[in-house]
Amino acid sequence: SRIEASITAAEALLAADTARHRAREQQISPQVTKGIQQALSLRDQQIILTSTLDLTAAQLKTAQALYQNGKTTRDTVERARADVLEVEQAYQQVTQGIDLSLAALANTLNAPTPPREVLRLQVDDGTVQFVQQQLQQTLADVPLSLTTPLEALQRLALQNRPELVQLASQVKATEAGKAAVAAQYAPRLGFGVEAGTQGEEYRFGHGYNYVQGSVLLNWALWDGGAKQAKLNVAQAQIINVQAQREVAASQIKLATQQAFDEWRTQTLGLNTAKAREAAAQTAHTIAVKKHAAGLTNELTLSDARNALTRAQLNVSQTRYAILNALADLRLALGVN
Repeated sequence: SRIEASITAAEALLAADTARHRAREQQISPQVTKGIQQALSLRDQQIILTSTLDLTAAQLKTAQALYQNGKTTRDTVERARADVLEVEQAYQQVTQGIDLSLAALANTLNAPTPPREVLRLQVDDGTVQFVQQQLQQTLADVPLSLTTPLEALQRLALQNRPELVQLASQVKATEAGKAAVAAQYAPRLGFGVEAGTQGEEYRFGHGYNYVQGSVLLNWALWDGGAKQAKLNVAQAQIINVQAQREVAASQIKLATQQAFDEWRTQTLGLNTAKAREAAAQTAHTIAVKKHAAGLTNELTLSDARNALTRAQLNVSQTRYAILNALADLRLALGVN
């Protein structure tokens, strides 16, 4: 009936609205997580650059002293000065980046001031493992590993994402709306019974009491095509929402694949980054010893220091890339 169809449509719209709010809540959490991780990543870069800045400043003083004593050329001093300026510029950019990321985080949280207390958090390999274990606990029977079948994660995402629940409810609401339109033009038979008194005075009995019954049949034999037009509009709405759901499902599957691929790539890359950092650390240690023994020049030492700095920054950035990929994967899978 028309009433039943209207009730079904209202219930479906309520379910769609609930799913929409749930989807919004799930989007906010990864935004906050990634905002914090961006600030911490820049904080770690700042720490590394601070140490590098101290080394470059010391090397500049050494180069200036050697030049004054005639034991090196002026280009060595200029190279050392350029290294200092380069690190100072990178340090300033990172510092500004921290302020901007904290401001963006405050905007997301609707906080009155930037939450600088997050900069006290420490992130290491144990943090990455902990976040991965937390995500694994929410995946039930789907293991999270480098060999996990992508199709299993995509099926889980299609089951969990509230956006699809919202669109499914909208499909149900539009179908109920179409049913309501059809019911509006169906033949309707009404019955009515009326009883009371009649006359100039309020009296009961013969001559005053009356009972009246009526039967009403409402059937629109011709409406100029209005019914079919409304049905066509309702059907078009159903097709449109169904198409939106198919597009959303494809986007969710793609987002799951991108996040999973990024997590696997960065996880494998972390071991490579650590190996390069260890090699750069060894090379820098050897360069420092050779320079102290007078067996190498300032340029060699500077190159070794730059290589170590790049390797350290690469390890830090790769670690945070893993955490960001896990946040994206959590959002794609629709898990809390």
